[in-house]
Amino acid sequence: MVAPRRLPMTLLLAGLVLAGVALPAAWGMQAGDSTRLLPGAIDDLGRLRQESNDARFEVLITILEERGIAYEVQEFANEHANRSPRPVGRNIVMTFGSGPRDLVVGAHFDAVALPDGFSEGMVDNGAAAIIVMRVAEALQGLELSHRVRVVLFDMEEIGLLGSRHYVSTEDGERAAAMLNLDVSAAGDAVLFGPAGNAGNELVYDAAWQTCADADLTCVEFANYPSSDDRSFQAAGVPNISIAVMPEIEAHQMWLIMNARESSGLAPGFRTHTMSTLHSPNDTLDEVQPEAMALAYRMVLETLLYLDTILAEGQ
Repeated sequence: MVAPRRLPMTLLLAGLVLAGVALPAAWGMQAGDSTRLLPGAIDDLGRLRQESNDARFEVLITILEERGIAYEVQEFANEHANRSPRPVGRNIVMTFGSGPRDLVVGAHFDAVALPDGFSEGMVDNGAAAIIVMRVAEALQGLELSHRVRVVLFDMEEIGLLGSRHYVSTEDGERAAAMLNLDVSAAGDAVLFGPAGNAGNELVYDAAWQTCADADLTCVEFANYPSSDDRSFQAAGVPNISIAVMPEIEAHQMWLIMNARESSGLAPGFRTHTMSTLHSPNDTLDEVQPEAMALAYRMVLETLLYLDTILAEGQ
């Protein structure tokens, strides 16, 4: 089998610049100046510190309107009313291009309710929601071979309801691949999984190609935490779920999930990030702009690679 031709990264970046896309500092600059990585992303994320998921939804809509990004709202019934009092969930869908097949980029925006309040949900999963919105900004004006849909899923925390609804309303013949982003707020390593499902080979090849081209530290998981990718897997859509964590935590998490009792870690060991999720500690203080830029690069480059090689194979 002939290996697919990859668009040289220098040409890809040049095309983004010509299209007026603002590139993060990780592309062509020193990464030490965090204020130049995805300018304003931390400010956008801070706006998501709200007391309800409905309020988070309203903030996201406001940001999209401020940036001139077209969107549609996809409402669905809450089938798990025992876990959340909201009767209706709302996905936010942004569409770019008009090709014969779809590439989907998604992240959930809802935060988890705590026994004594509401999580700020900055790590899980506000940062990823802001990142995929920046991916949407980058796609404006680009010439794409596929229709790309950037989706902010609601009600992931109570059973993947938003992604399940999205998949149920889409034409299965159109869906070519899905990239999910969850927990991407701090660290210097890219994690992705769950690997090994038949039909996902091309998506994982694309992820590894991006890791190689960008000289990123990447860790592939066979067993991997559940997120909205599972809804696409159930529908037979090629998919991958991506995260960013400190490198040591990435390897510790791999041991916890894949080596299990043979991990060599102390019984009950949890990484810092794992202890942060679904807790009052999931705050803006946990977020690093460099990590957001890393996740942005991983998602955008993998997406554009898939757009190129899938078009060549049609």
